[in-house]
Amino acid sequence: RLLVVDGRPAVEVLTPLQLDDGRVVVVNRGYVPTVQGQQAPAYPAPPSGTATVTGRLRLGHADPSNRPAVTGQGVPQLYAPDSRALAALTGLELVPGYLQLVPDAPGALGPLAVEPRVGGGAPFTNFSYALQWLTFGLIALVALGYFIRLEVLQRRAGRRATGDEAAQESGPDAGETPLSERYGRR
Repeated sequence: RLLVVDGRPAVEVLTPLQLDDGRVVVVNRGYVPTVQGQQAPAYPAPPSGTATVTGRLRLGHADPSNRPAVTGQGVPQLYAPDSRALAALTGLELVPGYLQLVPDAPGALGPLAVEPRVGGGAPFTNFSYALQWLTFGLIALVALGYFIRLEVLQRRAGRRATGDEAAQESGPDAGETPLSERYGRR
């Protein structure tokens, strides 16, 4: 209930399937579009007799609002494919989770996407993100060069202000005040 597929309301069809060992598994057969946005339409019955089912085992999705099943008209409807809620509704002892049928399996209805989409975007989906990091890197290099230049200019200006020719010839640290005098002694 309340499923949207390609912008249109739809419902997933859950069908219990009894295994050879007696356990009952919920099979998600896919989706069908709803009638007037809410009512589940008539859909084909599952294959009768013994059937081989191929699908993917998935965890159930609990309804975060914990809403009760809608049992007014037609088939009961849950708000999420949850085997626990379906077990409480039908009185069956169901295996946790459900089996999502593959699209070409017998009894499958409208297939639901099982795998996550990868690489479905444009070829340069993250290009702007890459440009952002390249820009930040370039800014960091320019800032580093700027601060080095400022330091060099400040040291030259300090030498000119003292007028000490000998300090300029003997090296960059000769005219500087020792650190112990600048920051105090211990």
